[in-house]
Order: sequence, then C-alpha cells, then structure tokens
Amino acid sequence: MLLYAPLTVNYQSDIPFDIRFMDTDFEAGQRVDGLYRFNSYRLTYRRLFSDSGDKLQYGAGFTAKIRDARVRLSSDQLTDTKDDFGFVPLLHLFVSYRQGPWLGTFEADGLAGGPGRAFDVYTGIGRKISENMTIQAGYRLLEGGADVEEVYNFTLIHFAAVGIYLEF
Repeated sequence: MLLYAPLTVNYQSDIPFDIRFMDTDFEAGQRVDGLYRFNSYRLTYRRLFSDSGDKLQYGAGFTAKIRDARVRLSSDQLTDTKDDFGFVPLLHLFVSYRQGPWLGTFEADGLAGGPGRAFDVYTGIGRKISENMTIQAGYRLLEGGADVEEVYNFTLIHFAAVGIYLEF
C-alpha cells in the first residue's frame, strides 16, 4: 500500500511567554506566525490473517515512512526554521468489516521507544463503488514527536479524513 499524507498547519498568536526556538529568542507579547508541516510518504506491507472472502478481515505488517517536516516561527524581524527529513520504521495493524457494499475500517501505524514516538490511527466507514475502488470517510489522529538534544517537539492533531482506496 502506498500513502501520501500532506499536512500543513499555519497559525498566529501573541505569545504569552518567552520562547527560545533553535537559535532565536521570541519575547512574550510578540505576534508570532507559526508553520508546522509534516508531510508523510509511506510504503506498507500488510499480511492478512483472514480469508479475503471473510466479512471480518484483520492483519499486520510494517510501514516504511519518510517524513518531510518543517517547523518555522517568525515575527516582524525574527525568523528561524527547523527542517527534518528522515526514515521512520512503523508497525502496522488493520481490521475491517464488510457488509454488502459498506465497509468499516480501523488502521494504525505506530511505534514508540527511545527518544520519540509516532502514531497515525484511522477509523472510518466506506462504500465500494466499483470492483477496485472504495471511497471512505472517517476520523484520523496523528501523535508523536521527539525529545533529543537538538529538538523537543510533540504534536497531537486530529481531523476528519476522506479518501479513495484503489485495489490492484
């Protein structure tokens, strides 16, 4: 399975306390513009443990994730940016239940240990619209980050998600 999941969040705030970000000091009361980008490219191998004709399917596997991340803070005269591009290995879990053309799905990629963690959990319902295509809508939760010498960053984002699954 291939997945491209772009994520960009922009925000503005008058910060209530001093912030040291990378090599820049932003003082309390300043208007700060923030950018949080965390694009994800994934290749997942999943092994089903139930027959493909069963209404209930479940499986597990591994996901190779490439993260393309950027955090930027800027004010009128100050700007600093932290870019991060790297590989993250994840475990993959999958459960689905099909009733006629309708499908309920739970899917998760995640791993924790060492200096950080990463979790992407999705649950939703879908409808098969052709032999090889299913449309889905649901809820997605992303959580993770790292606590290392260079950076401390943890994020929790949840949102509605829509998608198209193509089977080959």
